[in-house]
This record gives sequence, structure tokens and C-alpha cells, in this order.
Amino acid sequence: MEVRAEGQIAADTISNKRQLWPISFQVEHVSKRIHDNFSRIHEIYGPMNHILSFGVDTLWRSDAAREIVSYRPGRILDVATGTGDLAMSIWKEALRAGVSTKIVGIDFNSSMLEVARERIKRHRMDGITVRQMNALKLGYDRGSFDLVTSGFAIRNFDDVDAFLKGAGRVLCPGGKLVLLDMAMPDGGVQRAAFGLYAPVMRMIGRLVDKEAYDWLVDSIEQFDKKKFVSRIRGAGFKDVRMRQLASGIAYIVTASR
Repeated sequence: MEVRAEGQIAADTISNKRQLWPISFQVEHVSKRIHDNFSRIHEIYGPMNHILSFGVDTLWRSDAAREIVSYRPGRILDVATGTGDLAMSIWKEALRAGVSTKIVGIDFNSSMLEVARERIKRHRMDGITVRQMNALKLGYDRGSFDLVTSGFAIRNFDDVDAFLKGAGRVLCPGGKLVLLDMAMPDGGVQRAAFGLYAPVMRMIGRLVDKEAYDWLVDSIEQFDKKKFVSRIRGAGFKDVRMRQLASGIAYIVTASR
């Protein structure tokens, strides 16, 4: 089927088993599209995040970092680390809190990882390492990490269930899952505000890359975060909680293995 609404990507139907979007917004080979998008925008990705969010994305990552460090994890896996923003926020918060930790950031996009490596080296964050790896095929042994996290990536996965299964496998017993992402706000006023701002995001994004930033807005509008929480429980995680951040659009999900 094709999606004809403005800004949405023409797409074929995918299996309902993997569906976290409405039937009108099912996208095949999401990861391939996202890889191509990020390869084109990797140099401007971070600055554009700050511009489109008016800098609030930094506060969202700081909030997630505080949540993560509060568990005092010794070994952290940051899935789809991109240019390393979340990993670096966690590292700074761990230093502030006096928590000793090692962070491994993985991403399937080599262009994004080049930016991450340069930033990590420049800031002398020796406790962070990055490597190229598919989020749906985590190449680590069972129980390798105390905590698995990801920032603004869930909407970009072809198969969320495969990611959750892999995360559960590499977590140690009692390990934590902490996910930061965006979806439509629950409150009516906040939803209306985003509806007014979405066309502005598209307009600014199209100055850089139309497909990449149309996808960003479309995926936020269509992603079903409540169904996602159900998927986390279905993957065997316990104590699953969602906390909406002050802006309404961003949220943090926590769970235990």
C-alpha cells in the first residue's frame, strides 16, 4: 500500500507481528531507510536536534542519564548510539555522581560512529567505546551488561521484538532497560501544540534533508508507545514503567530483567 498524506513515506505492508504504527503507516525495511538518512545527515544531526527542540533534547538526555546512573550500573550498552550524545551524557552524570562505569555504544551506521569517536576522543571520555553493530543482532554474551539503553531509536527499528529479545539476553539477571524516545503527547494541549509545530519542523528539516526529517515527524505522530510498553512486558521484562517528560513529547521507559 502507499501512504499519500503529505510528508509520509510510500510504504509496503509489513507483518502485524512487528507493527507499532497504524495500518496507514506501515513501513518495510525501516532500517535501510534510516541508515541512508543518517548517512546523509550525520554531520548536521546533532546541531539539528538542538535547533528543532530549542535545546530541550539536551535536558531529555540529562534526565535519562540521571535515571540510568541512579542504578549504579558498572557495564552499560547504548544501542543505536549515533553520534554519542546519550553515552556522553551518561558519562558526565556518572562522573558527577561518583559512579564507576564502562559504556559501550553501538550503531549500524559507520558515518555516525566516526562523529561519535571524534567527539569522545576530543572530550577524553576514556570510559566510552563505540563499535559498529546491528541493534537487532547484538553480538554479546548472555549477561554481559547491567543496563541497556537507547535514545530516540526505537521508532527506527525494523523489528522491536528482536531488539527486546536481544536486550533481555545480554542483560544480567536483575539488569535494567532504560529507553528514551518521542511520541505524541497524551495531553490535549500538548498534542495540539505539537500539531502546530510539526509543519515548522518539516519546513526547517527540508532545508537539510526532506526524507529524513519528514520521517522524524511522521514516526513521532504515528508510533504507538502504549503498544510498545505491552511489547516490553511480552518480552519478559518486569516492573515496566513509562514516565512522560515535562514537554509531553518525550518519555522514558524503565524495566527490569
